Amino acid sequence: MDLQECFYCGAYTHDEKSFYTHEMVGVVKQNLVEITGYSYRTKKLNIPRCKKCHNKHELKFLYISLPLFVICFIITITLVAEYFGFAWPMIFPILAWASMLTYVLDELFEAVLFKKIYGIVPEGKITAYPPVRELMGRNWHLTKPANGLARNEMIDKSDYGVIRSSIEDRKKF
Repeated sequence: MDLQECFYCGAYTHDEKSFYTHEMVGVVKQNLVEITGYSYRTKKLNIPRCKKCHNKHELKFLYISLPLFVICFIITITLVAEYFGFAWPMIFPILAWASMLTYVLDELFEAVLFKKIYGIVPEGKITAYPPVRELMGRNWHLTKPANGLARNEMIDKSDYGVIRSSIEDRKKF
C-alpha cells in the first residue's frame, strides 16, 4: 500500500479506512419531457484523509452539530411556549424549525469557523481535489441535479473513464 497525501491537512497517510468516499453523478441522458427526469451514472471517489482528520470530521457532530441542535430546540420551544402556549401537537413543527435552524447554523459554522478552529478543510468541501475538479469540468455533479437540466450539462461516453486515468496519474508520483 502506498502513501498518499491527505487532502485535508497535507500529512501522508496509508490508512484507506479513513479515506472520505464521495459519489459523483454524471447525467447520461434526459427523458423526452425534460421535467420528468434523467438517467445518470455514478462514480465513487476515495479522497485521501489521515486518521487525525477523520477523527476531527467525525467528532464535529458530537461537539458542534448535536449541541447546536439542543440549543436551537430549547430556544424554539421557549419562544413557541411563550407566544402561543405549549401543546404536544406543536412538538413536530418545533422539531422541524429547530432542525432547519441547526442546518443553517451548521453550514455557516463550516463555511466560516471550521478551518480556523480545526485547521483543516471541512469534509464536504472537496471541489479543490484534482479528480473532483476535473470531473466537474466535464459536467459531473457533486449531488444529483434537479430535473430540467440543461442539455449542455450532460456527459458523453468519453468521460466515463476519467476517474481511472486520474487515479493512475496520481499513483505515478
